[in-house]
Amino acid sequence: MATVFELKVDRNLIDTTFEGYKLNLEKLSIEENKLPKSITHVQPGDEYYSVHHAKVFGLHNHLIKDPWNENSAYFVAEGSIFHTSVYSNTSINSGVTEVWEFPALGTVGNKGRYNYTMRFASAGVCVASDGAGSLYLIHTGDRRGEMKWKLEYSFSPIPNKKPFSVIHALHDLESPDFIGLHCLLLRVEQREDVEIHVPLPKAEDSSFVTLVEWVTFDYDGATGWSWGRIRRLAFSKGVDFASLLPKGESVAFIAQEPFAMVYDSLKPPEIEMKELEEEKESKPDYLWFQTPEDVTVYFNLPSGAIRQHINFEVHPRQIHVSFKGSPLLEGELGGICQPDASTYVLSDQKLEILLTKASGTEKWKQVVLGDSRGEETIDPSVAADIHDKLAHLTSEKIIGEDEVTQRRGFNSEQLEECDLYPAAFSFFCRMNGENHNITHRASVGSYQILFWNQTRPDMPPAVCLRYDVDGIVWQPEDVDQTTNTWKIEHVATFPALGYVQASKEQRKFTVCPEDYSYAVICDSVRHVYIYHQPSALASELRNRKNSKRVSHVARQQVVALEGNENILGIHATTKSILVITESSLYTIKL
Repeated sequence: MATVFELKVDRNLIDTTFEGYKLNLEKLSIEENKLPKSITHVQPGDEYYSVHHAKVFGLHNHLIKDPWNENSAYFVAEGSIFHTSVYSNTSINSGVTEVWEFPALGTVGNKGRYNYTMRFASAGVCVASDGAGSLYLIHTGDRRGEMKWKLEYSFSPIPNKKPFSVIHALHDLESPDFIGLHCLLLRVEQREDVEIHVPLPKAEDSSFVTLVEWVTFDYDGATGWSWGRIRRLAFSKGVDFASLLPKGESVAFIAQEPFAMVYDSLKPPEIEMKELEEEKESKPDYLWFQTPEDVTVYFNLPSGAIRQHINFEVHPRQIHVSFKGSPLLEGELGGICQPDASTYVLSDQKLEILLTKASGTEKWKQVVLGDSRGEETIDPSVAADIHDKLAHLTSEKIIGEDEVTQRRGFNSEQLEECDLYPAAFSFFCRMNGENHNITHRASVGSYQILFWNQTRPDMPPAVCLRYDVDGIVWQPEDVDQTTNTWKIEHVATFPALGYVQASKEQRKFTVCPEDYSYAVICDSVRHVYIYHQPSALASELRNRKNSKRVSHVARQQVVALEGNENILGIHATTKSILVITESSLYTIKL
């Protein structure tokens, strides 16, 4: 059974006196370099139309950071990998250098492809994908120099060379013979086309499923690299974050349920029939509620259901309802109804059956006698009436709370429509790679993921979640084997970033440098917004309106790039910001 724990906010990292960002009109230096080749940004085709595909394609960042060198970034243009960097002391761009070229795709066009992707597994290894089904293991050598990269191994991990993106890679140099090389691949597939060992998690709203392929490589001194193991995780509602944990023994992810390990090339996952039966029994086939006058029954039907598929017959004591010839509800009713006043409605794949009672005082124990497949619920109007009658017994005010000292610059009363949280709940989970079990899980609730960014080479990417109006950065680590605790530490806070990001209708990317000194949001075109952490003033000021003393100020800066090309990638360093478009690379000096 998974260990359930909470993400604990460090109150020392929350600024309860934050009052907002002050616009700084200081003009920043912008250097533009024309790219030797154009960025190829693959757009989803007509066959990629689901929410799952939108997550894969929508926020693809073409500027790939090097966790071992904050001032370096890489991008792929017309099948070639290029390197660019900024000098740490001057923030001047060193230019663009080609380091490796993908094998030609031949007759493969952009249709049905993903974008080129790459991730660094260590200081000397890169894992890359051409977006057309091939995976490449590349020896980069010391990336602080300008040496050419060397291909070590390539193969197609998915049958029929189906496309995928590389989302994380890890080379555990402490493993025996340096074998511990792993990577995570992301792809979206039709549910019926997935190779599985156990049933896929159920999904009621999509025929697609998001898959994370966990590929492990083997190394032999005589033959070199080869793939050794492939594990497959399935997410019925997509995945918001996935990363290998140190040592490559487990994987962490944030997603909505349901999800499961469905394939393992070495150790097929097992699932007991008892578990399947319990899951089936735990979910009713239909819901129903009653009032003194009538009984209402709800069925969820498959996509494409129409009225012609429904057969509805009702008599005072009998009912027969079927869908495409298969019975949904039939037998002796739990009471007497009025057939002429009973009917059904089909809307949005939901079948609603209304049975009018013959006697207004009769309470039904079941819709159909002996049928226990349904679950009785409370009439929504009755529930609302009960809530209104009990509302005076509760209060949102904390007894003894000092409203003046607890007041913040932003609060929940200021939330607008753009600030609404998703209705579904997500979980931050750790899955063991050997037994396929979820070992630890924490509820993320409905808090939005603002962005995730790898700020340390020895750690998984840190995740920034919205908390109230702030952006809180969480750093997952590995499990402490002695205490069996999984530490996810609150390492930084971006004041009001959740509120700010929600207001940016044209937002494309959000990133931060490794020291968390600022966060940067860029639109799809031209505009870049920089939000600095509050910094101390040389001399204390006083607010003219309320006479409060001001000792810290958080600056906001806005940059407008030349031209109207779409922004395709962004990378933040401590002293500069790199922004890439289809034909230009911009360096913004802070």
